[in-house]
Amino acid sequence: MTGGLRTALPRHQTLRATIEWSYDLLSEQERLLFRRLAVFMGGWTVEAAEEVCAEDSIESTDILDLLAQLVSKSLVWVEISDSGETRYRRLETIRQFGREKLFETAEATPLQDRHLAYFMDLAEQADKEIHGPNQIEWMDRLEREIDNFRCALDWSISEHNTESALRLLGMLSWTWGWRGHFSETCGWFDKILALPDVSDYPALYARLLNYMGLQSWWLGDFDHARSVLEESQAIWMKLDANGELGLADALECLGNVALFHEADIKTAQSSFEQSFELYQRHGDQRGMSWAMLDLGSLAFVQGHHARAEEQFMKGLAKFQELGDKFSVAYILTGLGELTRFLGEYERAGKFYEQILVIYRELRGRFTLAWPFVGLAWVSLHRGDYGKAKDLF
Repeated sequence: MTGGLRTALPRHQTLRATIEWSYDLLSEQERLLFRRLAVFMGGWTVEAAEEVCAEDSIESTDILDLLAQLVSKSLVWVEISDSGETRYRRLETIRQFGREKLFETAEATPLQDRHLAYFMDLAEQADKEIHGPNQIEWMDRLEREIDNFRCALDWSISEHNTESALRLLGMLSWTWGWRGHFSETCGWFDKILALPDVSDYPALYARLLNYMGLQSWWLGDFDHARSVLEESQAIWMKLDANGELGLADALECLGNVALFHEADIKTAQSSFEQSFELYQRHGDQRGMSWAMLDLGSLAFVQGHHARAEEQFMKGLAKFQELGDKFSVAYILTGLGELTRFLGEYERAGKFYEQILVIYRELRGRFTLAWPFVGLAWVSLHRGDYGKAKDLF
């Protein structure tokens, strides 16, 4: 539709001519914004357009009026997200035409750079907020902008901007994982690894390795998880004090691999205790709470059930205080498993029901199965086989 017109089907030639005709009728400013908007993928907000597209002949205060003009001419349309956020979008055919017009100018490269900078700032803001009381809102926002983040990553990699690519994927990986984008995260990681100067950014690279190790553990690839996490551990140790929190994350994951895959109680305990000490040294309340969860899991495996529940409850209280709903649900899973194991099926069922409510709010594709499995086991223990089958 945007090239090879002499060989295109007549209806495609007509469509192209119609879009061209509409474009030619626009004012100079409208044409300029029309072209610049082609940098966005999957929609945009007015704030994003003001940051990325306002330059030279267009002031940020002009953007809203110009968008309204493009909407009135059916070249852009408005949609309201579930959260009430106003977003703008265009048909892919029209976006492709806009990209062709954009790349006929000298604006394409600086515009892509501004697009990358805007979404890098958004990811950094999310990275600070994602484990707090606004967790669901930020996870949803990152999901709404996933196509723009893909575009920003692609631009970073194509321009060999390794630092930006490492930083951006490192900030997105946690949310992308729990929203079910495991294979895509791996794909971007492999593309970044192919860049020649990854080792020049050890902290960013090691942080990403931590996420990839965590992801491999959850997907059951324990050998790969250990390999990746040990590489990360070695990098953090070379960074001395600057790498202590990253080292704590790596040790926490390595302890879980040792406990649940290798049944190595001694190594797991050492890893969890070291991790807790490092988190405590830096006052990282969330990290300390995760270490409490890990030590509770260790006590559970060792048969120290009262100690396990005590550790779980301490971690739960802290996660609730922090407003970290995902971590609340995760530690409730431990309590559900513990109480089910002890035959306290009513308590276990209540824990799993709380987990289900939270994971539905979080819209986690991967984690949503867990509470169904827990509730199914409770039904099975109670002899309600039909309900158990449905839940499984």
